[in-house]
Amino acid sequence: MGIGDRIKQAREATGMTQAELGRRLGVTRSGVSQWENERTAPTTRNISAIAVALDVSWDWLTTGREGIGDGAARGGYREGVRLNVEELEMVERYRRASPERRRIAVEMLKAK
Repeated sequence: MGIGDRIKQAREATGMTQAELGRRLGVTRSGVSQWENERTAPTTRNISAIAVALDVSWDWLTTGREGIGDGAARGGYREGVRLNVEELEMVERYRRASPERRRIAVEMLKAK
C-alpha cells in the first residue's frame, strides 16, 4: 500500500470527498485524485496538510508504519492539542535532523 492508498483510505474513513479534501488543502479534486492514484506525489507541505485535514499521523501517511489515527495530527505529543501545518512540518524536520542540529534548534527556541 502506497501513500495514495493511505490518502484514499483516510479520506474515505472521514466521509470526505476528493473535492472536499481539495478545498481544505487549496488544490483541485483532480489533484487529490492524482495523489490517490499515485500519478503525482504530494509535496511535504501538502502531506502535512493532508495529515491535519484527515486527522492521521504524518508517519502513517508517508510510511504506513503507525496506526491510521496515531500521532501528531491528533496532538499525539499532548492530549487535546492539535498541530497546525507549520507545527507538523517543524516536528517532522526536527525528527529528521541530526543530534547536533536538534541541539541547536532547541537552544534557539530557548533563547530570549
